Amino acid sequence: MSVFERTREIGVLKALGWSNKRILIMIIGESLVITILSAILGCIIGYAAVSLVAPMVGFNPIFTFYTFAQAFIVAIVVGVLGGLFPAIKAVKLAPTEALMYE
Repeated sequence: MSVFERTREIGVLKALGWSNKRILIMIIGESLVITILSAILGCIIGYAAVSLVAPMVGFNPIFTFYTFAQAFIVAIVVGVLGGLFPAIKAVKLAPTEALMYE
């Protein structure tokens, strides 16, 4: 969503001479940072929620490093793929069109 809101900023960067590759890396990098923070927070909240609910329901959850690693990898893949579409759209945008965008 931030790419669509920052169309004018991306246009300025392209007008200043930023390459398409550099803009793509910037947007994917931002997406990756947000994804990593969200994955860490999600694992913490998930662990806390299951630890609170499990005794009430009557089961004993088993937390392993492998489970958290899988969740983290899935989050990273989904986050990068989610950032790829707007990044490609931003790269294809003409600087003049982006600067006129409201």
